[in-house]
Amino acid sequence: MFRQIAAASGNDSIVFPYEVFKAGFMQDADESTQRLVHGLLVPHPLRYFTETVTPVDPAALGIPASYVIGSEDLALPPEEYGWTPRFPAAARPRYARHRVRRQS
Repeated sequence: MFRQIAAASGNDSIVFPYEVFKAGFMQDADESTQRLVHGLLVPHPLRYFTETVTPVDPAALGIPASYVIGSEDLALPPEEYGWTPRFPAAARPRYARHRVRRQS
């Protein structure tokens, strides 16, 4: 699907189709919010997803970097292949960790 989107873009870039985006990244938001956020997405070259890149240390470039990891994130499933706890464990100790909990 993504190769077809990239080919049709004219510049080999992709943006997740709305249905894929809302199902994968904003399941619990209302439709107007989903459409607003989807409309703000910026196309990225397909190569970002298909080619290995050399990691860059933002600190070496003098660029502050932070990650916000939601405790109720549904985009990637928990456990072995999910974002948490695998990524935060790998990012420590270089990056500080702060928990953000959803307000009811």
